[in-house]
Parts: sequence; C-alpha cells; structure tokens
Amino acid sequence: ESVAENAQVASHGDWIPFTEETLAAEVAAGNTVFIDFTAAWCMTCKVNEKTVINTDEVQAVFEELGVVALLGDWTNRDETITRMLRRHGRSGVPFYAVFPAGQLDDPIVLPEVITRSLVIEALREAGPSATVASR
Repeated sequence: ESVAENAQVASHGDWIPFTEETLAAEVAAGNTVFIDFTAAWCMTCKVNEKTVINTDEVQAVFEELGVVALLGDWTNRDETITRMLRRHGRSGVPFYAVFPAGQLDDPIVLPEVITRSLVIEALREAGPSATVASR
C-alpha cells in the first residue's frame, strides 16, 4: 500500500461510504449531503482533496452546516457510482455534488476543478442540515 493510499484513507476519516440507500436516507432525514466521487488513480481528485476539501476553511463550513460527507470510491469502477456519474452527465471522476436537505433529485453539481469558495458557496446555497437549522 502506497503512502498516497494511506493519506487518502486518513483524509477521509469521518466520511461515510457512498451507497444510493445512504444518500436517500440522509437526504430524507433532512441532512445536507456532500458527495466526493474519487479514485486512487485520479490526480485531479487528490489535488482537490488536498487543496480544497480537506482544508480547515471548507471543513469548518461542513461542521457549521452539519453536512454529511459521503465518499464514493470509483477506483475499481463501481457500477452504482458509474450509474450516478452518467445520471449527471459525467463519464468519470472527480465528481462532486451537494444535495440540499430533502432534495434528492436536484443536487448542486460542482465542476471537476473546484476552489474553496466554489465548495463553500454550494454548501451555503444548499443550506444547513435540519438538525443544525433547528438549533
């Protein structure tokens, strides 16, 4: 196992593995969901994770809004993830989507090359999870 793979696992420590059921359940429960579809061999994914997603600035907004983070690992071309990518007009990773609470059919889809401000803007547009909104 390479150092990069170890770093990948470490950087996604509190991420939940993506399944369609998990996504549907979290959105139905009133949570805002961010999905990172990535792969071990995807260099753009690695750069985005290091310079954008796993930065203190972006992670603070995840926490503030109570965002549920799902990780879709497409390293071995998982069929469920392939369907999800196709459904949103993509042929590969990286693919990032923010699902506002209660809106399974209308995610905010981000470009392949992302910036911290783009991700934060999408999260704020989606709004907080219900648990946070009711605090």
